[in-house]
Amino acid sequence: RAEFADVYASSVFSSGRTKNGDGVQTTMVAQQFHQGSLQFTNNSLDLAITGEDYFAMSQDLGAQDFTFTRAGAFKLDKDNFIVDAKGNFLQ
Repeated sequence: RAEFADVYASSVFSSGRTKNGDGVQTTMVAQQFHQGSLQFTNNSLDLAITGEDYFAMSQDLGAQDFTFTRAGAFKLDKDNFIVDAKGNFLQ
């Protein structure tokens, strides 16, 4: 979620007052971890997580370096391992 704030303009030549209305700028990008709506697909490997958990993914089968995601669109690779669209292995 992007959070915005007003942009104020001031000048050393003005009477010290600031004026608003010069637009907005992004002040923060906040992640939201709320449960989204579940959508049914025709892919039996599409998964969803309820609650606050994540899928653990790795680039190699024996890797100990994991990334975490809530995206649950999976498929089988040529060796019948469950992978995501980038080829990362579901752990």
